[in-house]
Amino acid sequence: MNAVKDIQVFLEEAANKEESIQLPVVPASFQVDDGQNNVVVNITSMGDANLPGKKALRELILASFFPAQDYGFLVCARKDDPYEYIEWLRERKNNGVIMRVIVTGADINFTCLIEKLEYGEDDASGDVNFSISLKEYIVLDRAEGKDVKSGSSGRSNRSKPKTYTVKKGDTLKKIAKKYLGSASKSKYLYKKNKKAIEKAFKKWKKKQKKKGKTVKAKNSQKGKYLIKGTKLVL
Repeated sequence: MNAVKDIQVFLEEAANKEESIQLPVVPASFQVDDGQNNVVVNITSMGDANLPGKKALRELILASFFPAQDYGFLVCARKDDPYEYIEWLRERKNNGVIMRVIVTGADINFTCLIEKLEYGEDDASGDVNFSISLKEYIVLDRAEGKDVKSGSSGRSNRSKPKTYTVKKGDTLKKIAKKYLGSASKSKYLYKKNKKAIEKAFKKWKKKQKKKGKTVKAKNSQKGKYLIKGTKLVL
């Protein structure tokens, strides 16, 4: 039987592992719905018959809380504000980002979409209770006429993420509107590419200093200073 310390829960973007969170509080329990699409038919001479069908999409429900303080039972460092976790999950739910859920010690590892997120507080601790429903995501291999399951071995079903190289005059809002459908997704675009944007800014700032030019900004100011040539993942 696995000890509690062996159970850890991770959620990450399927196309970008760097965008991930670990649940600091291991759920006291979780529920997996691993169904089968069997079909019941009525045969005149026999009555009802249950015929085997294809495997249904797995569903996983996780319920726990995001802590507002450092409890002794946390399995990893926590974010300062519990609502940072909520916002991270909401963005990916609302944008239909393909995720991967991993529960160590429980043989759970599959790509999924966030179906539902519920959260709230019930005392003055500042802790945020939550329940999240995840449904398995599969890629349809149209060329072969087969369904490739998310957790299967063999050929990977992870498509290479689309990228965009910043050009002169570009802004995150312009890029988000053109390629993601809405300028409001510029914040999401920045968070997804924060490391690349800030690295490009620092490199550009050093070049300006060598040229004798002063740049007062200490960072890109959340993408306000977008450097030409920066490669963004869309």
